[in-house]
Amino acid sequence: MKGQHQNNRLRITLVSIATVGLVAAGLGLITATAEPYGHIEGEGVPPVVVSTIAAQRQDGYSVAREFVGVVEARRESRVGFELDGLVTELRVDEGDFIQAREAIARLDTALLQSRERELIAERDQAQAAKELAELTRNRFGSALKRNAVSRQDWDAADKNYNSQSAALARAESAIQSLDVRLEKSVLRAPFDAWVAERFVDEGQVVKAGSPVLHLLESVEPEVRIGVAGAAVDVIQAGQKHELRVRNRHVPATVKAVLPVRGNASRTVEVILTLHTQFDGIRRGDLATLEIERKEPTSGFWLRMTALTESSRGLWACYVAEPVAPSDRLGSETHLLRRRELEVVHQEVDRVFVHGTLSDGELVVSEGLQRLVPDQRVRSATNLVFAVKEKNR
Repeated sequence: MKGQHQNNRLRITLVSIATVGLVAAGLGLITATAEPYGHIEGEGVPPVVVSTIAAQRQDGYSVAREFVGVVEARRESRVGFELDGLVTELRVDEGDFIQAREAIARLDTALLQSRERELIAERDQAQAAKELAELTRNRFGSALKRNAVSRQDWDAADKNYNSQSAALARAESAIQSLDVRLEKSVLRAPFDAWVAERFVDEGQVVKAGSPVLHLLESVEPEVRIGVAGAAVDVIQAGQKHELRVRNRHVPATVKAVLPVRGNASRTVEVILTLHTQFDGIRRGDLATLEIERKEPTSGFWLRMTALTESSRGLWACYVAEPVAPSDRLGSETHLLRRRELEVVHQEVDRVFVHGTLSDGELVVSEGLQRLVPDQRVRSATNLVFAVKEKNR
C-alpha cells in the first residue's frame, strides 16, 4: 500500500509536468508552422537539445521524521504544610520567582509559642530538681564512706538523681519537638521555582498536606516525546539534539530512553533536557524533535522531472549515450536509451531510485514529453545533480 500510494503521488506530479510540456510543445509547433518553409526542411531542422545529469551511485539515503512532545518542568510540586493551621502570611503570588529555602508562607503559631513557654518552665524546673538530686547524691556518697548513712539511703539518692536527669532530658526533648513544629509552620521553597498557581489566601484554615502553591522548577526544563517505529533505535542517552520550540532552536540532551513501549500508541518515550531556563518557553509548549535514519540501500538521486511512467508500477528515465563522430548524421551528439527504475524514496523535488541505471550515465533531466527511445539529440551541457543530503 505504501508503494502504491507513493506511485500515485509520483503519477500526479509527473502528469502535471507532462501537461505543461505538451502545452509548450504545442505552442512551439504553432510557431514553427507560421515560419517560412525554409526553416523546417529535413536537413535544416536541428536536433532536440537536452540537458543531462551525471548519475552518481549512493550507498543509501536518510529518512527524516518529526516527533512532537510537551515541555514540562524537571521538578513540579504542589507544596503545602505538614500541619493543620491558620494561614497568617503568604509572601508570593502567581508568576513570582522564588529561591530554594525561601520562606513563602506561615501558619499561626500563637498556641505553639504559648506551649513553648510552658515547656521552657518545665525544663527549668527539671534542671533545678536535677541539680538538687546531684548535690544530695554527692553528700550521701561522702557520708557512705564514713558509714554515716546506710547503703539504702545512698541508693535512693542515686536513683533520684537518675530520675531527675531523665525528667530534664524529657523536657528538653519536648522543647525540641515543639521547635520542629514551629519550623514546619513556615513553608519554604524546596527548589528554585516559578509560582504557577496559588490555592489559598491569608486567613484560611488548611489541612495538613493540602496544596498551598503549585511550583515549577526554573532550571533546565524537560521534554517528553513519544518516538514511534524504528526511529527510536538511533536514539541513545547522552546524545545531543536540537529541538524546535516556538520557532526557536533549543539545544537538548537525551536524558533517558524508557525501556517500555506504550500499549495504545506503540511509542517509546524519550526524555530530553533542554539547556535553557523558562525564558520565553512555557510548560505545555510543544517541542519538535527531528530524527534522521540511514537506509543502507544502493541507488541514485534523480530529479522528479527526470522520470516518466512505465509499466507494472515502475518508472523510467532516458540516458544519453554518446554517438561516435563517424556515426553522426548532423549536429546530434547522443542517442537516447530507456532505463527502467523503481522508486524507493520520494522527497519534495527528488526521488531515490534503483534499477537498470549505471553509475556515470547521463540522465536527461527534463522535457521527457518530447522524447522517445533511440532518438538522436544534442546535449547542451552535462550537469551534476546535487546528491548531498540537505541540511536539516
